[in-house]
This record gives sequence, structure tokens and C-alpha cells, in this order.
Amino acid sequence: IIDKRDDDWVIHMNDQSMYELRVSDEYSKMLDDVKLDKTARRFIKDKTQSANWFIDAVNQRKRTMLEIMNVIVKKQKVMFKEEKLELAPMVLKDIANELEIDISTVSRATNGKYVQLPWGIFEIKDFFSESIMTKTGKVVSNTVVKNRIKEIISSEDKSKPYDDQSIVDMLDDESYIVARRTVSKYRNLMGIPKSKLRREIADE
Repeated sequence: IIDKRDDDWVIHMNDQSMYELRVSDEYSKMLDDVKLDKTARRFIKDKTQSANWFIDAVNQRKRTMLEIMNVIVKKQKVMFKEEKLELAPMVLKDIANELEIDISTVSRATNGKYVQLPWGIFEIKDFFSESIMTKTGKVVSNTVVKNRIKEIISSEDKSKPYDDQSIVDMLDDESYIVARRTVSKYRNLMGIPKSKLRREIADE
């Protein structure tokens, strides 16, 4: 959960409903018993160490997730400062380099995780986006291009919908350097059918 307090963003885990993991004191008491069988002592000691390792791993994952979200807030300044759904280019490697951890660690810590913001709930992976180059040399997030494609299609003449190449040409006029296959990929990801199917839907 990320809340805004004055001009700062405060990040905390939404785990209040979860039980705190700990090893029962009963096992420590058993290990203090001088009459305890050696085999039982070794078993309890090994399992206690494994349990403590597991608890440490869970707590470390929480710390990693908080650190990752701190970096995301820092790198996605426009979204968090102006509350716009507009992202800066950012990939897993950017976070990994910032925190000096492995990319796989970032991937595991963010996969299937969600964050609650004042204006909605988002999957953490939604904060990551590839970069698109413009003719002026400016680098923008691919979310900007996706949103523009969506706007172009939503305003088209449904009896004569734009094909992907037409959209590429329009984006080119706006200085975005995007290949036709990229437009097709983004359109499919947004669940928008190709021009022929959009015309058939309009005819119906």
C-alpha cells in the first residue's frame, strides 16, 4: 500500500491480517533439557534452524519488495507527482542495477504482486515499460504509444478503420519511430482486433 502524507509517499506492506511467523519457545526448552536423546536433539536443532531460515527469507522478501517499490516511486516521478497514468521507460534491469541485486530477484519479488494507490490498484509489473525512440531523440515509454494507438482507433471512422500500417504512418507524423509489427503487437495486447474485424463489427 502506498499512501501520500503531505508531500511524501509512504510505502508499507498489507500484511496486518497475516500471522507473525516464529518458532515456538517449547523447542528451545526441549533443547535445554539435558535428558533429551541425542537423535531428538539433532532433529529439533536442524528443524529449528530450517524454520528460522525460512522466517528470515520471508522477512528478506518483504524488505526487498519495499526497496523495489521505493525505487519505482523514485523512477516514475510523473505518475506519482502528477498522478497521471503515464510511465517513464523502466525495465527489471533498472531496478536490479539500482539495488545491486539480480534481475531474477526483482522478477520473483514483483511477480503476481499488487500495489494499492490512492487512485486505484495496479499489478506491480504494470509499472515496467520498454522505451520508444522519437525522431527528436527523446525516449518515451511504450505506454505513451499504446495509449496513442488506442486513441487513434477509438476516433476512427468505423466504416473505414485504420490498418496497422496507417497507424504506423500517423505515429510517424507525430515523430514516434514504431514498426508495423510493434503496432500489431500492442494492438493485440490491448485486445483490439485488426481493421478487417473492426469493420465487420461496425457493419453488424
